[in-house]
Amino acid sequence: MKNRLALLSLLFLILSCSEESIKPAFEPKTFQEQQRSQQGTDAIQLSLNMEDLEVDEFGGEIGDVPVVGSVFQRLAGMFADISIDDENGTEVVIEPTYFEFPELEEVDFEYIKGVVLDKVHLRVANDDVDGASLSFIKRIEVYLNVDPELPEESDETSEDEEESEEVEEETELPIEEPEEQELIVEIIENALHGSNDHKDLGNLTSNKEDEEETEDSFRDSILLLTYDKDRDTLGCLSKCLDMRVQKVNWRKILMKARSFSIETKLVVDSVPKAKLELGGEIKFSVLVNPGF
Repeated sequence: MKNRLALLSLLFLILSCSEESIKPAFEPKTFQEQQRSQQGTDAIQLSLNMEDLEVDEFGGEIGDVPVVGSVFQRLAGMFADISIDDENGTEVVIEPTYFEFPELEEVDFEYIKGVVLDKVHLRVANDDVDGASLSFIKRIEVYLNVDPELPEESDETSEDEEESEEVEEETELPIEEPEEQELIVEIIENALHGSNDHKDLGNLTSNKEDEEETEDSFRDSILLLTYDKDRDTLGCLSKCLDMRVQKVNWRKILMKARSFSIETKLVVDSVPKAKLELGGEIKFSVLVNPGF
């Protein structure tokens, strides 16, 4: 009996001192392999939910990607702020959204090889209300303005302030407006004439075969998104839609511009039956060069 107890004690001692091994459930992958696994390319696809913009941590710790993603976050926020009710009738007035991104100055675009807006999915956020439907929408056009002029403030100024402003205007150096205009024209031309980013990203561009020339209703604007009731169809029992994403060279725009405005043209052909709020999702891809 003592021999058996001694043998068991020795066996437990050996087992307790043996080296443990853990077999990983997944094979380790490099950074580039993780990129390829998402799209079959070296692209990282990220998404923004309009309903929870404050908690969505897009991009994680991927260097400059969150800075670029903040541009699309503002675009998502613009949609989330839109509410439509029957007081608007057939004309829906949507004020332009102005925003600046001085932090883009710190982005190393050698690290970012391409940026593509893949998808914009809109849906009725308050779909539990009676009559919730997007069937009343006839057409949507979303435009990007580069380095826009901010709206003039309507605050009244005193005579003394006006005199001081006149003195300042006399002493100010002339602004080189032609060069600024040439830069804006260059950015717009680069955006409208396609992008090498799309050649690198391959099939990441949405609706490439459906790209059609659309008449710009805003001068010096870049058409980003469209929806046409006569051409596109609604989903989710008429409570959601996918906008057509136009081919735009986002990388060149973000490299050269720091201030933007978004203008939305919304045309309806009937009165909505309920007050609606928009939600949805924006997806975009960033082609990253990790540097190794």
